[in-house]
Amino acid sequence: IKPFLIILIFSFLLIILNSTYINADSPTYNTDRFNVDVEINKDNSFNFKEMIDVDFTSPSHGIYRNIPISSKYDIKNIVVRNHYFTILNKENNKVIRIGDPDKLVEGKESYIIKYKIAGYSQGKKDYLYLDILPTGWSTSIGSVTANIKLPEDMPMDKIKVYSGKYKSSENK
Repeated sequence: IKPFLIILIFSFLLIILNSTYINADSPTYNTDRFNVDVEINKDNSFNFKEMIDVDFTSPSHGIYRNIPISSKYDIKNIVVRNHYFTILNKENNKVIRIGDPDKLVEGKESYIIKYKIAGYSQGKKDYLYLDILPTGWSTSIGSVTANIKLPEDMPMDKIKVYSGKYKSSENK
């Protein structure tokens, strides 16, 4: 990463978005909290840790987490702590199905998902353009926190952070 050329672009999606992936029918849960920690590494890779708290309003097997697939990066080392999960590729997404197909859950449940985005390349400029929150999440989110950890030698005066609605060019 060339620290003096870095532009970080993050889209914070803080509004309710229509889901096209999560459930075929209406959601069976509310999302109370969605926290994301991103560690930016010197090798142009990014370690993500997502902490998601949901409240199931009716019995369900769990949740789906979709991460967009791109030729500009690889998604590696996916782990979901303390939950059964499977991973598949579907409709330009890496889909993480979290939950036991033989068990229903109800009430409050917490999920911790870790993964790495490696080999990120976006042309000649050195920047990250990823949505911190999923664009196809099926419920509103009560609380959002995003923490970004940069390499220690990163000059803070060269960093730019943007936010806004999905596909927006506004910076709010």
